[in-house]
Amino acid sequence: MYFIGRLICTVLLVFGSMAIAMGAAEPKPDKETQKLSRQVVKAATALVKGNLAVSDKQFDLIVADPSFAKLTAREQHVSLISSAELALHNGDKKKARERAIAANKTAVVSGSGWRIRATAAEARDWPEMLLSLSALANGFPEELSVLSSASILTIIRESEKSPAVSDARWELLLALNRTGWNSDSPEAQVLWKDLTLHLLENDRAAHADEAVRGINDLAILVGMRADNRFAEVVKANAYRFDMSDVAELDIESRRAIVQQRPRSLKALTQLNEALFRAKRYDEVLQLTTEAIAQTLQKTGSPYQDQAEQLPWIINNKGRALRRLNRLDEAVEYYEQAAKLTPNLVGHQINLAAILARVGRTSDALAALSRTTGSVSPFGKMQMESVRLIVALETGDSASIENSLAYLAAHRLDDEATYQSGLLRADRMDQAAQVLIQRLATPATRFDALVELHRVYDPIPTPSGNKLRERWLAIQQRLDVRAAIDSVAILSPHELDLD
Repeated sequence: MYFIGRLICTVLLVFGSMAIAMGAAEPKPDKETQKLSRQVVKAATALVKGNLAVSDKQFDLIVADPSFAKLTAREQHVSLISSAELALHNGDKKKARERAIAANKTAVVSGSGWRIRATAAEARDWPEMLLSLSALANGFPEELSVLSSASILTIIRESEKSPAVSDARWELLLALNRTGWNSDSPEAQVLWKDLTLHLLENDRAAHADEAVRGINDLAILVGMRADNRFAEVVKANAYRFDMSDVAELDIESRRAIVQQRPRSLKALTQLNEALFRAKRYDEVLQLTTEAIAQTLQKTGSPYQDQAEQLPWIINNKGRALRRLNRLDEAVEYYEQAAKLTPNLVGHQINLAAILARVGRTSDALAALSRTTGSVSPFGKMQMESVRLIVALETGDSASIENSLAYLAAHRLDDEATYQSGLLRADRMDQAAQVLIQRLATPATRFDALVELHRVYDPIPTPSGNKLRERWLAIQQRLDVRAAIDSVAILSPHELDLD
């Protein structure tokens, strides 16, 4: 068990501190303190032997003993940390938090107390969580690996809703950025972009130059290069925004991660995404085909995350085939991914979308009807977009209006889908106004600018061709051009973002 392993490491620290204390030029401890020191050894021994309940009780007695303050700083610290770890293991967060805070007040410096405080903090106690995580990032970055990236991301996302901790949140992001924390994840890339903008807007250009070095995502760098708000950092770091090199650097960095993590399909999925953005579909097809074949070996799959990630590899093979206009084959792989994950709504929606776009409208609606899992607001927008495509393909005027009304009412859940729905329905003036508003609004501008570089639905069907023509036409409207020119300078670089 990982928990036991951590506590054994703590015990080793206990014995190390005992040796140091014995050799230190300090007054000889009194008999009661010597006795308590021996109790620390006994508690540690019980822990090593796996007698957690005994060890927990003994550490409680040690901490409560009147002579506890006479122990060496390391003995105090390790006793408190051990007690805190055991309390956390037993689900007593209050006790764990109290012991960790006390450990941090000793003369010994370690990251364990901060890690426990971050884990044991009361729900929505953002100041405590942000303080603890910042302390880890600034002084003990190795302890961050003990905490799940998902839990840290949740704290970052949820604390954003509390203006009172805004400064602490930004300082945490800067500290995490400096450590290279989770740098290969799409979520971290977005956070580093947001951090860079915040630093620029608060006259911290030097720190912004530092933050941007953690960004290697092609789509984000294309958006930053276009967005005038990033002009200062783009100029100062021109080499990072040379689009002829960025795509290759993004791909090679993710390829290196795949080599470092040969048992991770998730790493391969992220490499596939980089290849998609660079429109290198043949390579995606090759990589996904090889990975699928590996999972079918008689000796067993080499991948440790196959159950979760294989459906995405199969889905990506379908995407690659779709981009190569091998539509019938593409549908087969979308169907396979959907069958593997009947409760994962995303794969059902992906299948429904391609079926609708190739004219298999009844099958598309049938695929949507099989969605049984929980659907996010974003997912519901995607589902309604499929219904709109079906209605347009079948000429169902009433359903067209119903779908457009739904997309309009929920546009804040996904404005890009609302905008593309208007384009599909040939509501050019409305679509233009949505795009103009998105460009004028700081919170939505960046995503709109990235989309202005996208390859728009290249499936060679009549409806797909019309959508692409309308997308290109809307960008040439004088009102849209004026809106773009007021906030950005677009590059000719095209991104596959679908």
